[in-house]
Amino acid sequence: MKAKRKYILVPFDYSDYSIKASLLAFDLANKFNIEIIFLHAYQDEESNVSEAANNAKDFYDKEIKAGRLPGAAYSFILRKGVPEDEIKRFIRGNEPLVIIMGTRGKDRKINDLIGSVTAEVMDISEAPVFAVPESVELKSFNEIENIGYATSLSDPDLKAFESMMEFMKPYKFTIMFVHILESGEVASLYKGKIDYLQNYISDKYPNINTAFKLIPAEKSLAVELNDYYVANQIDVLAVKSNHRNIFSRIFVASLAKKLVFQAKTPLIVLH
Repeated sequence: MKAKRKYILVPFDYSDYSIKASLLAFDLANKFNIEIIFLHAYQDEESNVSEAANNAKDFYDKEIKAGRLPGAAYSFILRKGVPEDEIKRFIRGNEPLVIIMGTRGKDRKINDLIGSVTAEVMDISEAPVFAVPESVELKSFNEIENIGYATSLSDPDLKAFESMMEFMKPYKFTIMFVHILESGEVASLYKGKIDYLQNYISDKYPNINTAFKLIPAEKSLAVELNDYYVANQIDVLAVKSNHRNIFSRIFVASLAKKLVFQAKTPLIVLH
């Protein structure tokens, strides 16, 4: 049965990387006083799915009781079927606040780096998807200091930005907007939009700091963006999923492997 109010969805396969990602879900659920729903989709050959869920519950309960994990309401939902299909059915008509997913890490092919299921969920979900690589040691959203936000500086990006702020607004961090200048574009064209965005954020989110970087698309995008993110110690990379957006097209096709720091940087995909 679907939740009747905002909740956090954690697609779950009992792997180490999905357990690590779930720790962030408890941190966020405790902050917002909302429920975590662990959704596990299994195939015909899987057995003992209920036993695995009970073992996971025992683990979380012990961690909460010991004070190592923030208290939060949670439940497990087990569904037989293809994971991405079951996730799509579950969230239809009842989008979560955010979907938090663990992803496999370095030295894997591009589809494995993001995770084929994670990539599918990024495409189908209108809710933000927070993908956490298995190599990342991130247990609390309070640890996030700098978010790199790849933007086209267009009005739709503001809607995507607000969907991120819906779950990030309790926290204090710096958001660094990065725009790739296409051929023929000059930075001065965006001064008005940058001023508007700075004023909008400072008025509505006074605890958030902003910075802007406009990068000419003269060199390799991977090199330009990677240099900027490394130099500015980006903790999380945010990008709007939009096939008409030049960054999104290139990012999904080729930059993920290079820009997610060999699976060391979490990724927020917005819509």
